[in-house]
Order: sequence, then C-alpha cells, then structure tokens
Amino acid sequence: MAWRVDINQFSMHQLYRNRLVSCYLGASNTGRSPNRFTGLDRTDKMALKDLREIGGYDGPYPVFNAALNLVKGQDLAWQERKAESFVMTPRYCGYDVWLEEQDSPLLRGERQAEVGIAEPGQRKNLLRFGYRKTEEYAFPTPRWQGLFLGTAMGISGAAASPNMGFYTSMPVAILMTVFNVRLGQWMGNPRHKKTFEQSTPRWGLTYLLNELFAGTTDEAAYVYLSDGGHFDNMALYEMVKRRCGLIIVCDAEADDKYEYRGLGNLRQQD
Repeated sequence: MAWRVDINQFSMHQLYRNRLVSCYLGASNTGRSPNRFTGLDRTDKMALKDLREIGGYDGPYPVFNAALNLVKGQDLAWQERKAESFVMTPRYCGYDVWLEEQDSPLLRGERQAEVGIAEPGQRKNLLRFGYRKTEEYAFPTPRWQGLFLGTAMGISGAAASPNMGFYTSMPVAILMTVFNVRLGQWMGNPRHKKTFEQSTPRWGLTYLLNELFAGTTDEAAYVYLSDGGHFDNMALYEMVKRRCGLIIVCDAEADDKYEYRGLGNLRQQD
C-alpha cells in the first residue's frame, strides 16, 4: 500500500489546499467553470513563479513561510526549536544550511541559489546550499511551472500536524498520525540532487514512520513542511533576514489573555 498510496494524497492536506484555492484564487477567476460535484476548477491553479516582475506582474512580492520540521541536525540552534525556516517565493524555495565553516554574508539566504551549487556536503547526494529556483522545485511539468501558489498557501497554513516544530510531542504525533490528522506535506529536499524535483516520496512508509515517531530531519531525501507558525508565527524572521527597512507586523494570533507568545518566541531567535 505504501508503494501504491501517496503519503501526501492519503492525508487532509489535499482537501485543505483545494478548498483554499477554490475560496481565494477561484474568487478572482472570472472564467471559472467549476465541477458540479466538487466545486473545483483546474483553471484556478496559478504558478508561484508568475508572481514576479517578469511577464508584466507589478504586485507585491509574496514570501510564504513554512516550518521545516527536524529533531536532529548539525545546527545546534534549531535542536530546541525542532524546526527551521523554509520559504517559498516566486524566485526561490528552500532554507539556509548550517555549514561548519563560516560563510560569507553574500552566500546566505536566497543569494546561495544565485551563485550556484557548491561541492557536495557530508552525505551522498546532499549539497551545501538549500535553495532552488521555484520553477525547478517540486512540481516539474512540460511547461516547467514549478510550485503552485495554492500548494504554498496550503503548506504555509498547515497548522494541524503531527510534527509542529517546538510544539512537537511524541504522544500527540502518534495520535494525530494514527487518526490521519495531517495537514503538513512531504516534499523533495532542495539540497538533494535527485529528489528536489519530486513533490512526494515514491515510497511513503519510511516517511510515515518518521512522521509517526517525530523523526524528521533536514538531511533526508524528503523534508516535512508544516505551518510557518511552528517556527515563527509573526512571519517576521525572513523579513529581518532580508534587512527590510520598514516592517509592519500584524499579530492576529488567538491570544485572548494578551500573552504575546508569538513575539516572545521570535525574540528568543535573536
């Protein structure tokens, strides 16, 4: 069954993503002709790479934040957080990679992808830099579209997940996996030479067990992505990393006691 049944298809993620697409992207699709039974329309799909200046687009530049779940890795700073920041933008998708030697500031963030891929890392097929061009990542097609906007939306909002960064709990992970309360998604590791183009593992049993026992990492062939709030619920981390001159933060958390946990959690990352 693990060979025949897709680990991402056998979850709530696809339903969640499709409803987000039909609700928000479908609302602005004037030529929509939805299926009478599902209410979905294939023309609602939009490639994330299209939201950049090429092709006449002049709107905002979106940065979708996700959490790359991990419980072990080389970067000691993330071992307590159990996650690291993973971004999906119209130009690049991926995450920063901790290196034993100190990198030049010019080789951090998306700049890594611009200068090219360097020598392999310690593991076979694992590269040093963790960014790929969006049109080359996860969803290759004959037209080379890359990641879809709806997929980025769904992953960025995948709050109910067995692996939830700092909030990960082994008993809860087992319970949520067994009852299939899974909104996160397994995708090819941008660092991996052979799987970065894949949107899902071909053999899902191993990764399902990793999800079950909270054994996710950033050095496997596939990485487990969930809600960006599992790392930084303010979506401020990536803006600070890009050295934006003016940042306006909207705190829309369910914080009826005004404890400001999101801001406090972000402050600990300094």
